[in-house]
Amino acid sequence: MELLRELEEGIAGLIKGHRILVVDDGLDHAKSLEMLLRSEGHQVMSLCSAMKATEVARQFAPRVAIVDVLMPILDGIRLCQYLRRWPWGRSMHIIAISGGAFEKAELVAAGFDAFFRKPIDWPELKRALRDLAIEKAPAGDHLITG
Repeated sequence: MELLRELEEGIAGLIKGHRILVVDDGLDHAKSLEMLLRSEGHQVMSLCSAMKATEVARQFAPRVAIVDVLMPILDGIRLCQYLRRWPWGRSMHIIAISGGAFEKAELVAAGFDAFFRKPIDWPELKRALRDLAIEKAPAGDHLITG
């Protein structure tokens, strides 16, 4: 057990420092998620508008996007599809979050890598971020230098 815990802590240390874009029309939820992710050592930008996210994503170049599915004007599914159109968006990890009645298979088919119901289980989200980073990262991308 001790070896497993040490291995998990070591892996978690390797993937810290990702750029993460949080998009949720609930300002309190977006800022809370930003605070938690920053406490884990990630660079985080949170936005309350999917339309704004289409403008910001290209400059911010997130490795991970955590996107609320139910948002006004441009919903999370259309934002995910927009991001996936770009070469830089195809390798991005995009995680859906929602309090709505969505099925994981529906969201994976739309282009999401994972789905979490609100309220988000923080330890599970941390585990998913670790697993996605290791699973999809190009060689060496998850290593921290300096």
